[in-house]
Amino acid sequence: MKVICNREELLHAFSIAASVVKPQSTKSVLKNIKLEADDETVILLGTDLEIGIRIQVPGVQIEQPGTVLLPVDRVGTLLKESIEETFILESSENLTLIKAGKNTFKFPTEDPEGFPEIATFDEPNYVSLPNRFLKEGIRRTIYALDTQTGRYALGGVRFDLKDNTLYFVATDGRRLAKQEVSVQTVGEIPSEMAIIVLPRTLQIIERILGNSDEDVFLVFRDQQSILLKTQNIVLYSTLLEGKYPNWRKMVEQTYEPRKITLPVRPFSSVLRQAAIVADRITPGVLLEFCEGKLVLTCQSQDLGESHLEIPISYEEESLQVKLNPYYLIDFLRTLDQDTVITMNILDDKSAVTFFTEDGYLYLVMPLAIHRA
Repeated sequence: MKVICNREELLHAFSIAASVVKPQSTKSVLKNIKLEADDETVILLGTDLEIGIRIQVPGVQIEQPGTVLLPVDRVGTLLKESIEETFILESSENLTLIKAGKNTFKFPTEDPEGFPEIATFDEPNYVSLPNRFLKEGIRRTIYALDTQTGRYALGGVRFDLKDNTLYFVATDGRRLAKQEVSVQTVGEIPSEMAIIVLPRTLQIIERILGNSDEDVFLVFRDQQSILLKTQNIVLYSTLLEGKYPNWRKMVEQTYEPRKITLPVRPFSSVLRQAAIVADRITPGVLLEFCEGKLVLTCQSQDLGESHLEIPISYEEESLQVKLNPYYLIDFLRTLDQDTVITMNILDDKSAVTFFTEDGYLYLVMPLAIHRA
């Protein structure tokens, strides 16, 4: 095998493929990226057996097709540290030669025959949606999944497809984030289906998507795996298993709450300021809605007290609710600072929900207010 590559293009593709690899793997073959060169294309493959990726490398001249395993640590370092524009990769049996300008590197590599197979995308039935919709769905929900209690199904983001709408849902039992987007279905797709995606898979997907405007294709494979395809990447991943709570029932409101509009920028600012004295173990900020203003107070025995006010459009009787400020800050961080959100609130004991005009919902359970 012999290929001539643009270093920056190869580095970009190699870095994405390497993000799937686990350096601590006990199988040495999984510490490599597989390079496959045919007469027309060069494909890099990486896997940890749970997640697998295939990525096409642009800007490559193929002089001799073939296959080679490239150690992630050594080749990754060369690509990052070199300043040469072109890399020449040659392999013969289990020996690999890399030339970068006047510099040469030669080292033994493992047999590529031992590398696991990675799925290709040849599915006739799939879901299609814009890149930015998928990125937004992940970014607006991944922070709310359960990372601490060990409730397995809550450790991922649920992708719930129903009637050409894809719902992204994450909850840890104390808060819930939901983003809905319109999608197109191609081929024979059930009207309803749902999967739970690993957080590591979601992080890799976010990296893959970049800032492209292209459409992304998704396949849900019988509750066992997910396939994603972009213009030059195919990603495979296993899924989380387990029973997910009925999130639709959780967000269903059977009462008529008070609706309060809040501009993100000032609301986010006063929350961050109020939280400087919040107890990290049991944080809570009291929000009091008064005529024409929102008053935020917070106090802890060791850190002191805070009292802040911002003007809002509110003319009803006073209402109080105590919420975890960090939960709110997480939510507000995903929004454009010029956004105006709607807050639905009934009383200080019922779930509080926040909405945007583009299908985003955030639900937070209140904290108990201890009155003297």
